[in-house]
Amino acid sequence: MNAGLIAARASRQARAGAANRETDDAYTKVIVRHGRYRAAICRDGIQWLFQRRRADFKAGGTAWDTLGYFVTRDALVRASQRETGLSWPKLHALPANFPCEVTR
Repeated sequence: MNAGLIAARASRQARAGAANRETDDAYTKVIVRHGRYRAAICRDGIQWLFQRRRADFKAGGTAWDTLGYFVTRDALVRASQRETGLSWPKLHALPANFPCEVTR
């Protein structure tokens, strides 16, 4: 196998792994992004999270810090408004409660 093919495969695998990490810039469950802030669905699919892009990430690339986890839309909206001073229409369009079913 040639070196170019090996490097391409490694790059695809790294991107796929990054897509599952909440702190990664390539996280796939992002609902809305505004500047250095974003809202997303947590990796377990049980709540929303609100994040801020880390200003200086020593390891390189971009990383996101989670500012809070929320199961109600109103709490998510309050946190985003408190942090950014803005109203995000996409957040207001979310259901009142995170849509998940708890099984025991």
